[in-house]
Amino acid sequence: MSQLQQKNMELITAVGRGDVRSLDEAEQMRLSQWAVMTAIVADYFHDKSQIFWTREERHAFGATRVISDQFIVWIGRYNGSKWEGYNHFGRGIQAVRGGQLHVTDIGIQSSAWHVLGALFIVGFKSARSTEPKFQTYLSLNRNMPTPEIFPTSKSITIPPAFNDEQTDELTRIPLKVSRDESRRMWDAAPE
Repeated sequence: MSQLQQKNMELITAVGRGDVRSLDEAEQMRLSQWAVMTAIVADYFHDKSQIFWTREERHAFGATRVISDQFIVWIGRYNGSKWEGYNHFGRGIQAVRGGQLHVTDIGIQSSAWHVLGALFIVGFKSARSTEPKFQTYLSLNRNMPTPEIFPTSKSITIPPAFNDEQTDELTRIPLKVSRDESRRMWDAAPE
């Protein structure tokens, strides 16, 4: 992870400051690899009883840096002041056992965080999940979409920075999590 971080820190800083307004395919891929690795590490240390990625998935990505088509990575800019850490949402895999519906595992998740003003949102759908894929178009309004950097495009334009309220709403979109279903991103988690 430290190699990916070192390789991308200058670009992440430039995105956060607003010095970089667009990204080519190679830059999108570099930042996507770093974002996926960061999401995997954050997931692993978040709650050991609910680790989302399997050991095999973590090791395969670590060895190859190949991002599967089960991922979507978005990028933006954050200029708020209330949020530290990351926002993490997951939806369970539903299975029927003995005629009863049970949630067996997290089947789809979304993690968001900011680094030096650069905002990253990573969505991942487990191969074990039968859940529909997450919402792919992230926008608070049609004039300001949050671009995907994975899958990559020829070139993307980074939108203006989002404030606290906008970022809180934006991070809920991939899994369609309502404000009633979870705490605000800047509120402390219950102990």
